[in-house]
Amino acid sequence: MTKLKTDSPVSRETATVYRGRPLIVQLYPGFVVLRPKGTRQSYSIDYRAVYEAAGKIAARIAKEEKKKGKR
Repeated sequence: MTKLKTDSPVSRETATVYRGRPLIVQLYPGFVVLRPKGTRQSYSIDYRAVYEAAGKIAARIAKEEKKKGKR
């Protein structure tokens, strides 16, 4: 596994396309930056927020599946 160092972020092009452009992910030690390829517009979010958002989505999906099972 690649260790994230403070001097150089790890950048990867994803298979996900947003508005016709692949998303670029830049991993820093404390946060991640997302941007469409070929643009300057970017969004950064820390890893804790990503993890919490994923947990909320998983809880919502589990709640919806449980609700469907009761019908």
